[in-house]
Amino acid sequence: MYGFPGSLAVREAEGLLQRCRFRSQLTEDYYRARGLFGTSDEEADARETYSGDEEVSPRTGERGDPLLSAPLTQAAGGTIYFSGGSRSDLEAVFRVMDVLRDRRNYLAIGSHSNLPIHSRYLDQLWIIWSPTAEDVFGLSDADLPGDQELTIEEALLGFVDRQIDKWTEPGRLYSSYLDGSIGGDGEYAREELGFGFQVEDGFGCVYRIWSRPWVVLK
Repeated sequence: MYGFPGSLAVREAEGLLQRCRFRSQLTEDYYRARGLFGTSDEEADARETYSGDEEVSPRTGERGDPLLSAPLTQAAGGTIYFSGGSRSDLEAVFRVMDVLRDRRNYLAIGSHSNLPIHSRYLDQLWIIWSPTAEDVFGLSDADLPGDQELTIEEALLGFVDRQIDKWTEPGRLYSSYLDGSIGGDGEYAREELGFGFQVEDGFGCVYRIWSRPWVVLK
């Protein structure tokens, strides 16, 4: 898939849901709401511009709270938004968030949004540890790639590198590839490339990283 590490075996999200046999309805509802398998136009919380209210949780309907959102059964986790950074910076982030960085037995799921103004992402990569993919998602061995060539950390770092290559233009402060993607006017509001990373389940090694446009206001 364009924009993803070339040596990574990435499965497309479309159609994968039909092969999942979740162990609980709560788990299925959670991952449907999180957009793991893509969000339709009807399901998306449509916005016409970058302005708007604070994000609302698709699972609880409540606005995010940094205290209430902390995991009760894990020491580290959560979500971070960033604009890039050096390899050592990102490695430090993954260490602090207790990412199990050296594992190779995982499922990589990629998706692309044609409507980032709705989805708030450009491309996203989900990393699901193979035992979790089997035990929680109910996927079979046929759906799993075996050991990946890249470790989890290498896949995450590679995703950032490939997204920078995909969405930026050398020598230009603002990339034309992102113009208007979330409602910028091209003059007083211009889009730049950013990223998000989330530990979905630290114990089960479920991680998500995505590229996202954000608006610089002049």
